[in-house]
Amino acid sequence: PSCYVYPDHYHCYGCQAHGDVIAFVMKQYRLEFLEALRWLARKANLDDSELNPRKHAGLIKQQQHQKAIFGDAQQFFTANLWKSTSSTARQAKEYILSRGFEAQFLQDHGFGYCPHGGTELLRYLSHRGYSHKELFAASLISQESSQSHSRAAVYDFFKARLTLPIFDHQAQLIAFAGRWVGTANYQAKYKNSRYAKNQILYGFHWAKSAIQTTKRVLITEGYMDTLRLRSAGWLETVSCQGTALSPFHLKSLARHARKIILVFDGDAAGETAATRLLPLTFNYPQLNFELVRLPSGHDPDSFLQEHTPHEFEALLAAAPPLLSAILVAKINNSTPEHLLALIQTELLPWIKSLHSPLQQELLMRQLAEHSGLSYGSLLKQLNHTKTQLASPSGATAQQPTTSTTAATSLNLAALSPIWAEFMLQILLATPQDNLDLEAIKTFLTPDIPLEADWIALISHSIDALENHHHPLTYLHSQRLTDPQFIEHIRSQSRRYATEHRNCALRQIMLTYQMAQIKTQITDLQIYLKREKDLISPESQLSEHWLKMAQAIKDLRAQYLHHHKESLALKKKITHTTITLGCPSFINPKFSTSDFVTTET
Repeated sequence: PSCYVYPDHYHCYGCQAHGDVIAFVMKQYRLEFLEALRWLARKANLDDSELNPRKHAGLIKQQQHQKAIFGDAQQFFTANLWKSTSSTARQAKEYILSRGFEAQFLQDHGFGYCPHGGTELLRYLSHRGYSHKELFAASLISQESSQSHSRAAVYDFFKARLTLPIFDHQAQLIAFAGRWVGTANYQAKYKNSRYAKNQILYGFHWAKSAIQTTKRVLITEGYMDTLRLRSAGWLETVSCQGTALSPFHLKSLARHARKIILVFDGDAAGETAATRLLPLTFNYPQLNFELVRLPSGHDPDSFLQEHTPHEFEALLAAAPPLLSAILVAKINNSTPEHLLALIQTELLPWIKSLHSPLQQELLMRQLAEHSGLSYGSLLKQLNHTKTQLASPSGATAQQPTTSTTAATSLNLAALSPIWAEFMLQILLATPQDNLDLEAIKTFLTPDIPLEADWIALISHSIDALENHHHPLTYLHSQRLTDPQFIEHIRSQSRRYATEHRNCALRQIMLTYQMAQIKTQITDLQIYLKREKDLISPESQLSEHWLKMAQAIKDLRAQYLHHHKESLALKKKITHTTITLGCPSFINPKFSTSDFVTTET
């Protein structure tokens, strides 16, 4: 009767027994420490295999071996960038120095270069005793097809790329990022070796002491943004590496910082990334989240190349709270006649979905302040609103939910041939594929002729690839496992060789973009002809008419550029298809007409 159990410990006021849950299990069941941990892990349905002492020793040995591989690879990369006399290495060095960084700063942050030949790193590490299997596991080499790992099939994963070392929060080298500096324009701009992006913030080990001193952290989207801010004096800067901020990220930061300042790109994608974070911030009331509003078209890197540090500091000082910034952006981007619909159909249902009455109260007060509507009328409307399980950006709200989308709605037969091809390319991708994920995300605009369920599926598949998971895991987790649908995807898997995939997706996106441009040109031509007919021969053409004519000229130039790139990609796809003996990615019957719908 005198023993009390509290959330974090137990205490007996009779015999003075005291401890946490591990100590209780050790005493109650007479177990050793590791035995108690395994007992608790099984109780909580957690994997306890890591608590096996033998496996733990093996894991340490494996980590030490991987550390040696990465260390040797880093030495190779840095020597090739700063000491090599080859023309390609010189061009790579000239490129990164042209970005405005000091050579010493770049060396301090580990910049290197992987030669364009394709097997130099492989030969170097093989001579040092590392096997192909080990190098594949470390994402230092890759293969051109699904053939066996023969010497003829493998090549350096980062060939013709500037390399950046990726460190974990304990300053251990765990991966690399590669920035393309070759001549081919179909390659992804960045590619990474496999690591848990959702648990690692780039630059955290450098920024940790500054974060502890300033009690704030600046978070950017890209590596170069972080390095630009660090070079300008903001040492408390880290990067989420183009992926969404996760609970792991915020938990790490909450130990050291009190303020989180988001310095995302000044475009729609940056605003969407900030909006998706909002529901997660409610779980960290001890942190203040602010959002820097960069000018449209700028990222932190480009802004600081054109503006002074004083101007950037002014943006930091004026950064509004994240919640206010998102609500203001939503309201300002809505016309007065659409404001009420936005509040009733999007904002109020989302607010009602939140569990905490305090969170609801805060959001309602903010909404009343920024919309000009009274708190009482908004509250009355809230009481008649149905719950919505997504935030204004479409991100999942706080509480977990199970998708109720019927599997039959995700039927490839319902898509036009070229969209079915696009979906298969995405769903059959693997984390090792050379995909330009940023380009695909930019491609997924609301006006593409796909239903919301398909767009959501592509977005979740891209998220899975960024976190180094297979996209099909999302289908299974959401119970979208219609047997015919899954079987159709798997039956196509042998058609897709890794090297082809990025070329094929780029070709499909170009086809769609060219169709859009043709539609725009046709619409502008019709408009101009109608306006010209209204102008008398004696009068001069209006300035607006001339601007529209110039717009048509620019669109035609853009179309021609896409057309040339498309022809180059078709040649490469055809060549590799014949070489590898696999079916063509792009069906000859596919054309721009596959994209044209009645609505268009």
